[in-house]
Amino acid sequence: MKLSEKDRTYAFAALAIVALAAVAYVFFFSNSDSSVADAKPFYSLLLKSDKVGVIYDVRGTSDTQAQAIYQCGVNIISRGPFAGKELQIIGCNIDSCLSIIQGTNASSQMDYQSALSSLSGKPYVLVDGAAESSLKYFQRHLQITLGRNVTSAGANCSIAIE
Repeated sequence: MKLSEKDRTYAFAALAIVALAAVAYVFFFSNSDSSVADAKPFYSLLLKSDKVGVIYDVRGTSDTQAQAIYQCGVNIISRGPFAGKELQIIGCNIDSCLSIIQGTNASSQMDYQSALSSLSGKPYVLVDGAAESSLKYFQRHLQITLGRNVTSAGANCSIAIE
């Protein structure tokens, strides 16, 4: 089947519109939280926000590493910047995630991506496990990763407001 010149022009115009829409989405609507940043934007947002979240992600971790992840999260939320804020706590294991909003009896079960989406617009701390420990700041969240050799959550998860 051969397309007429007019049909090819319309097809090209349609492809150009789709390409422009994709570029516009990336620049204006995509989540800027995916790139590593310095600590200041995160801390600024954390201090200004009335609602914050903590995600404990123990998927694929040992029992010892999972214990350290939970203790790290507890250590963080029991300190200054979380006082007086509405706190959404999410715990994720291999099966699903459970979300609880502090001060309510409500809870909801969801998958990991839904858990992240439920924190849309809120600053949050993600505490997870991997082979090596690390600390990464993003625009809207802080990721604290505890390595396999962690035996306690001590200094590995302390954060200081700058």
